[in-house]
Amino acid sequence: MKEPWQHHQRNIHGFRMHYVTAGSGYPLVLLHGWPQSWYEWRKVIPALAEHYTVIAPDLRGLGDSEKPMSGYDKRTLASDVRELVTELGYDKVGVVGHDWGGSVAFYFAYDNRTLVERMLILDMIPGLIKAGDAFPLELALKINHVFFHGGNPDWAAMLVSQNVDAYLRRFLTTLDFNYSPAVFSEEEIAEYVRVNSIPGSIRAGFQWYATGLREDAVNLANATEKLTIPVAAYGGASFLGNVVPFWTPVEVKGGKSVPHLVVPYTLDANDMRFATPQGFNTADHFYDYLRDSFDVLYREGRETPRMMSIGMHCRLLGRPGRLRALQRFLDHVQAHDHVWVTRRIDIARHWKARFPFDAAAAFVWE
Repeated sequence: MKEPWQHHQRNIHGFRMHYVTAGSGYPLVLLHGWPQSWYEWRKVIPALAEHYTVIAPDLRGLGDSEKPMSGYDKRTLASDVRELVTELGYDKVGVVGHDWGGSVAFYFAYDNRTLVERMLILDMIPGLIKAGDAFPLELALKINHVFFHGGNPDWAAMLVSQNVDAYLRRFLTTLDFNYSPAVFSEEEIAEYVRVNSIPGSIRAGFQWYATGLREDAVNLANATEKLTIPVAAYGGASFLGNVVPFWTPVEVKGGKSVPHLVVPYTLDANDMRFATPQGFNTADHFYDYLRDSFDVLYREGRETPRMMSIGMHCRLLGRPGRLRALQRFLDHVQAHDHVWVTRRIDIARHWKARFPFDAAAAFVWE
């Protein structure tokens, strides 16, 4: 079967960049993370190519692109992308970025406001931290690989290069980084091992992390202007704070501010914890946690209404041995009065009707 994409090479800022293109229509740029390459998009490219011209580069240092000694801060990587799409003749594009590619996408949009018209970021925020801010200890322990890669990247690269296959398998097959150890096939793992075994690739990848702790932190602190394009962000559930909806103003094209309702998502009462360390092992564990959470909130709700968010995924809770937990929990809830079991979209509609936007009380992102 013929591949729906074409491979290309182009000299960009003094190094050879490899990229693939597919389809026709509005140009959509796909930016990968680490340890991936353009290859991470191959399963969605055919569908996207039916509506868009897809451009998926191997960013500086990774994949089959060359490995310069420097230039790995995300603003420079973004300038590489700008040079590529400009040379291809595009003056308006959309961008999707995953992992570190999400940070590159941010600077691509931030520095090129007439070029980038819309942005989607997956599993990433614009940067790890702003210069001058403290790094939370709990987060540092959770993403400890960032400091191993970026603290002394050349030393880390020397150690990892001894067995790239074993090291990458830690990221691609363990529950520390995946909801299932079977997410990546052997064929996919082999491809990522191949591109990361190219001389200079591991060092380049670790420079992405080193600049993430240095130059990127300074650049992010100085990025004080808001984007005015449509922006969407999706990621694994990690929000553990208040799940009550809130309003925030969002600036759109033309400098106009429009109200935006946020319905937070939580990893607390969530079946994703079947796939995380110290999570749920059996349906009983999940049911007990849901029941106890509900009972506490129900008692508190006698004075002030409470909200409980439950995260569910067909691939996780949909398994027969786990679904019984949800059935038992719903039976428990139905034995109580004055409880509304509903969907997130219904919560949003209810909130919009009962608590309309109030500029004075809205949350403003700093």
